[in-house]
Amino acid sequence: MQCAAFFLLPLQQGVRPPALGSQRWRIDRLNDIHHAIKQSHAIPQDQLIHLHLRRLVAVRCLQSPIWPRSPPTPHPSSPITHPWQTIKKGERPHPLREKASSNFQSPFTSPNQFAELSHLPDDNAPTPTTAPPAPTSSVQAMQPRPHTPPPIYVYNVTNYCDMVKYITAILEEEQYYCKALPNETVKINVHSPDSYRRLIKQLQEDKIIHHTYQIREERAYRVVFRHLHHSIPPHEIQAELEALGHKVRNVLNIRHRVTKEPLPLYFVDLEPQDNNKSIYDLQLLCNMKTAVEPPRKKNHIVQCTRCQSYGHTKTYCSCPFACVKCGGEHKTTLCTKDPADPATCALCGGDHPASYKGCTIYKNIQQARGKILRPPHPTVNPTPTPPVTINDAHQFPPLTHSQPSAPAASPYIIFPCCHSSTAAGQHIRSAVHLSPRI
Repeated sequence: MQCAAFFLLPLQQGVRPPALGSQRWRIDRLNDIHHAIKQSHAIPQDQLIHLHLRRLVAVRCLQSPIWPRSPPTPHPSSPITHPWQTIKKGERPHPLREKASSNFQSPFTSPNQFAELSHLPDDNAPTPTTAPPAPTSSVQAMQPRPHTPPPIYVYNVTNYCDMVKYITAILEEEQYYCKALPNETVKINVHSPDSYRRLIKQLQEDKIIHHTYQIREERAYRVVFRHLHHSIPPHEIQAELEALGHKVRNVLNIRHRVTKEPLPLYFVDLEPQDNNKSIYDLQLLCNMKTAVEPPRKKNHIVQCTRCQSYGHTKTYCSCPFACVKCGGEHKTTLCTKDPADPATCALCGGDHPASYKGCTIYKNIQQARGKILRPPHPTVNPTPTPPVTINDAHQFPPLTHSQPSAPAASPYIIFPCCHSSTAAGQHIRSAVHLSPRI
């Protein structure tokens, strides 16, 4: 009904229609219909019927409860409406909001509502850029870790308590510990490099039989220079490297191990510094193109040329001398043995020099270190073959003249060559005694 009444009534152009269901809308529609009926003499019959229908629809709309004839009675608590005021249903005044707005009085007189918070620190203010303190773990990781001093091996220890008193007098109250090894050998470990140096110095002054190793911080940084002529003096190579910022400890020309001829190779030992690895970038030296490489690792067991023992070098050995040729207690360079006389091993007493790799002492050390020894090739003495003689009956026995025996029956059936498949089938059936297939 509502939609029919709304669309049946014509609208004037340029005039905004009143709200559907309002009092003005009902009055305007009835007036239009009534005025049109009065002038019905000028209206055709079909249009007059249409106007009567429109009036009936409007009357039924007025009688409907959707459009009451009188406006609803306002609630006593609702505000009084005026023609110049419109109260929207979605913005009802909240009683708590009205009470709060009427009773609340702000204690601030400043137009800035955040003025009272100006004395508090601002969290968003830029802080001064100061480097945060590095954590303790990272500082410790950046510092080089001190290495433990190498052990000291003391030989022929017959009284351990007297040795402890001797060491305690040198190191005073510092910590150290010992370990007993076979053949009356004691291994001593100290905790600081200073204690190690004081103990080694006292052992050397008292000529105590011992051996040790070099401190890791004092080891030279060794490199190999290739393609340098062997006639270049070592001091010129040292001078050019020092001009580049390297501190050189030693320069040595390498010789062939058999012919002893000089090679275009040099060993250069540098003092431990932070720029040691930069020497590998060097390409020219003494007006020659060179290549710097690390030395090759030695796979064999190192042997001391002072006492002929394995596992250490002569630089840090205080043991008695042993000759590599005769095994006597003197330097090898002072040996007077006749070259025609057989050598004597200072380790096992065999008739070979102490540097012989087939010595039983060397083989035992290799097996203890887990190195596989290649077994020597056995020497096989071939038996001589006798000469070939045609008339020899043992080499060429006579042949016997006997009748040739019949060949043994073959387990396989041999069929004659057949030119047709039918003949071949007959041969097969006759051989295996099969009846013809029906």
